[in-house]
Amino acid sequence: MVLPEILKSILLILLLPPSGPVFLGLSGILLLKRHPRLGVRLLVAGTVAAYCTRIPLTADLFSRLQQSYRPLELEQLREIDAQAVVVLAGGLESYAPEWPGGQTVHPRTLARTRYAAHLARHLELPVVAVGGYSHREGPAEGELMGRLLEEEFGIRRVLVEKDSQDTWENAVNAAAILQHHHWNKAILVTHAVHMPRAVDIFQRAGLEVFPAPTRFFNDIPSPLDPYSWLPQPGDLARVHYLLYEGLGRLWYHWRTAPLEADMPKS
Repeated sequence: MVLPEILKSILLILLLPPSGPVFLGLSGILLLKRHPRLGVRLLVAGTVAAYCTRIPLTADLFSRLQQSYRPLELEQLREIDAQAVVVLAGGLESYAPEWPGGQTVHPRTLARTRYAAHLARHLELPVVAVGGYSHREGPAEGELMGRLLEEEFGIRRVLVEKDSQDTWENAVNAAAILQHHHWNKAILVTHAVHMPRAVDIFQRAGLEVFPAPTRFFNDIPSPLDPYSWLPQPGDLARVHYLLYEGLGRLWYHWRTAPLEADMPKS
């Protein structure tokens, strides 16, 4: 792992829950003796943040802010003159000793791949599985997705991209594959929360994509429901993912290097 990736990982640990609020509260404790007012404020802020990032109400509110694309029906997709289904990887399970090679796809990747297979089967389109290496010792995410599509979902026409490391490279490398086959319209499959960022980047890569989001989070807040105020482990994971995606959108918005410079010349 290169140094920028290490720094990125450290920064995310410091910012995102559950560790972010903990570090905020700990910094307040350390400052209590020398700077009591600041220390108390940081301690209170860390405690409130730790609570808020664990309740369903916060997760529902964040989901509403980020899920701008709605589910599409097959009939809607049939009206689109798409030439392929592009599905983005969502991570690996690096410790899966029951599987050959000791790795398998993350549940996020499985959900996306399953939906892509569903669309490909009913629309009679090829699938482009996009995802590089999370761990250099094993197969790339795209390779595992390709096997899953062919062996378990029965999709015959599968193309694999196995070098991209993030959504930016997903778009660049997928565009190269599509252009090689003279395709310029594709149905894009990823999580509903990830879709706004993915669509923006793929469009900047020169592709016409039609969003087909999957794995929606509940986005109907219920402040009058007592359950919405009770901390839940699942909602901590949901808030973590939502905040991660929000930071990702900010990062790509601020990134100054033009995507077109990375595009292969046709």
